[in-house]
Amino acid sequence: MLIKSKDPFRYPSISFQYSSGINHINDPLSSVKPYYQADLRIAKSWNNKFGIKATYSFLRANDWIAGNEQNFDRVGRSIKKGDRQSNPNYDGVNVYGDEISQNMKNVAQAVVSFGETSFIKEYKEANGGKVPSRDVINMFLKNNPQTAAFYAGLNLPGLLPDQSISRTGYKEENLADGNAQSFKTTGALYYNLSRNIQAVAEAIWGKGSTMYTGSDRYALTNFTVGQYKLELKGDRFYVRAYTTRERSGDSYVTSILASYLNETAKPSQQWFPEYVGNFIAARLTPGTNEAQAHAAARAAADDGWLRTGDSSFKVAKDKIRDNTISSGNGARFNDKSNLYHYEWFYDFSDLMSKTIGLQAGGSYRAYQLRSAGTIFDDADRSLNTGEFGAFIIADRGFLDNRLKMTLPGVMIKMRILKEDLLRD
Repeated sequence: MLIKSKDPFRYPSISFQYSSGINHINDPLSSVKPYYQADLRIAKSWNNKFGIKATYSFLRANDWIAGNEQNFDRVGRSIKKGDRQSNPNYDGVNVYGDEISQNMKNVAQAVVSFGETSFIKEYKEANGGKVPSRDVINMFLKNNPQTAAFYAGLNLPGLLPDQSISRTGYKEENLADGNAQSFKTTGALYYNLSRNIQAVAEAIWGKGSTMYTGSDRYALTNFTVGQYKLELKGDRFYVRAYTTRERSGDSYVTSILASYLNETAKPSQQWFPEYVGNFIAARLTPGTNEAQAHAAARAAADDGWLRTGDSSFKVAKDKIRDNTISSGNGARFNDKSNLYHYEWFYDFSDLMSKTIGLQAGGSYRAYQLRSAGTIFDDADRSLNTGEFGAFIIADRGFLDNRLKMTLPGVMIKMRILKEDLLRD
């Protein structure tokens, strides 16, 4: 953040500025939208001794909503052919929730294995510990309503393809509203202790909402950033301390929101077996090809899917956004990280001869990473890191200062966090 700004002694004024415009021109996903921004600055000083300054800025616009629905290959990290209708394992770039995928044969095998384990346990209990033969087990799996279709899929050649399938996802426009706005304000007090020495106390605070692209798409909602500074400065020196404090507000991850919407409607442990079971049943129906079976299976598995516009969708969406990622059923991240910075500088040249210069300075910066396990691996511990640096520069002039020799000295010490402290 900017830590230097115009002081009220040199730039006293009351000024106001308003600007507007439009965006989303030729945007296929949005009509043209307005853009507004208003800024106010008030600065006043008295007797060249005491001064105050305040600024206010407000912006409102409609952010870009990502709408790339091309099929994404997460292994090859590239675009591939197919859409939801043609590829059962479709994973749209800006379609979320469809990242969850399972292999159909693996699903069938899991259902059969669970049925077999349960049957063997019950059989042993009913027969004094006797273990059923393979033929008895296979007869059970073939005729039991819960396992019959899956057993057939694994044992009838060509019935069940070695094909992965993904859950039905949500478009970004259904998960984020795209409203972007920010409010920023600054308040500062200035006091001139002498002609060359000034003390400053300043607070900068902002609140906003926007979309952000990183390793995912993040809906930054009602996040705040505050910076608070104390400074003493003169012609030859400064001493400065400031802190930056971030609060994520109601911000959330769109892909996690979509995944939990799907899990709310129907857990994946239920959805995938329903899909595979209905696919096999459709394929066993004469005249049904693979594409038709996939369509029938998805329609059956998606029964109860939370559809956008329904009240149940909104209720579930709000609940998931209200819960944090670390809770195991939410999409909101909970960043309350802080930074503390201290620095100083002094030019000793006036104390030296005209041909010798000497400057020194130093800084210390401390980071407190606080995300409650939603960004960093800090659910049950505090993550602190920092860095320290100092320098000294001496120079000597020769030939009436037409030639100068400089001797710098720098020391830096840092503590680096390991990559595994970041959440995936």
